[in-house]
Amino acid sequence: WLVELAYEHSRLKRPPITVNRQSHGLHLDRHGAISREFHSDCFSFVDYYGLVNEIAEHLMQDWIRPELDEDEHIDRGPFESRAWNGVYSWVRGRTASSINKMIYDKWKRLREDADPVAIAVQKKVFSSTFGYGSTKLVTSPEFYKHPFIVKDVLANRAAAVAAGWAGKLANDEAGIAEALGHMSDWKLLFAPSGKTYPTLNKTLAMLPAGIPARLLLRLNQFYLPRPITKRLELVATILAYRGDQLNVGVFSFASEAQIAEAMRRVAAHLHEDLSPRRWRDVRTVIQFLGDYPDLHHGNIVGLAERSIRWHRGIQNGTIANAIQEFGNEREVAKPPIPLPINNGIRFLQTIGELVQEGVEMKHCISRYSTKAVSGNAFLFHVEFDGHHASVEVDWCGNVVQASGPNNQTNSACEWGRAILAKWGRGLRKAITKAMPDNTI
Repeated sequence: WLVELAYEHSRLKRPPITVNRQSHGLHLDRHGAISREFHSDCFSFVDYYGLVNEIAEHLMQDWIRPELDEDEHIDRGPFESRAWNGVYSWVRGRTASSINKMIYDKWKRLREDADPVAIAVQKKVFSSTFGYGSTKLVTSPEFYKHPFIVKDVLANRAAAVAAGWAGKLANDEAGIAEALGHMSDWKLLFAPSGKTYPTLNKTLAMLPAGIPARLLLRLNQFYLPRPITKRLELVATILAYRGDQLNVGVFSFASEAQIAEAMRRVAAHLHEDLSPRRWRDVRTVIQFLGDYPDLHHGNIVGLAERSIRWHRGIQNGTIANAIQEFGNEREVAKPPIPLPINNGIRFLQTIGELVQEGVEMKHCISRYSTKAVSGNAFLFHVEFDGHHASVEVDWCGNVVQASGPNNQTNSACEWGRAILAKWGRGLRKAITKAMPDNTI
């Protein structure tokens, strides 16, 4: 049926692709597909979207990416031109969407008589790794010859994460054997010295849901000081042990309620919506607290208060130094070409504007006062789609950085980068033209 589907979709007769149900997965057999390197031949029973995307890629095997010259690239605008680099992924996604309904019913029929144990195992691995782990190992018949490993994966979320990690090795028979070797004592994947210990064993046995697999695998970088069976406490502890964290003990022994309260106070200071349910928001708070340079002997709530005062003092000190050195009215160096004409882009022309930008955006842009006065940096305020950002362009036209409030990334950062990168090309041409011929 896929042969007819290929013709219906593209009006071109393409080499056929067949999908066969095997004992523990769906196998794709491509005939004559040589123009692109495909990613996989075997899919789990639960990876429907991966299967559809692979079929879409087969339909596109003769597709050629259009090229744009520089003038057309500029005329299309920042978002269209930037997205053009990823046009293949976009086209493949649209192709997959168009064939989705045609394939879904056939995929369901192929699953009907599949091994229920294999489906259960694959669901467990897929959900435990948030879909980012590999299911190659659990689509191999060799995996199901080890009933104790299968039982562990079905019963233990950490074992399912380990199976997803080990699956990345299962590219051939040797890789499958190596992956099974790791799974024979899967707890060692989470141990820092190749030997498990009691607090780790208890944590893995009662592992809470909602912890990203790549975060959980960091447990092999340190020893847990206590068994941690609550999600927020474990996420905060793992994040705190990354890098040289002076107050790591404060995070390791913080309770769920204390972490939530510390996040609430930091969120109020940053004027951000930070939720304990989002691990990236937890990371933002851990990094914020980790900037505090002194040893703290209290709990995480006290550390949050001290860190807020410390950050406020650093910002105020930076502002005071800039004003003392240059004064509010001092103008910064202007670029040698006209400024970009765009209502969403504003050049910061004086030290006072730089200081005000830092206050409103809650970051330390005023640190760049000396660079701005000397002409080594051109600083802009950007407003797009209700968001704000500060963007730095260096003296030769490169966009060095773009930051939203509290150094967060938002759509204004991306839009400002694209607009000012185009403007920076003109700046670079002007500077190159002004250089002597013997300058490299």
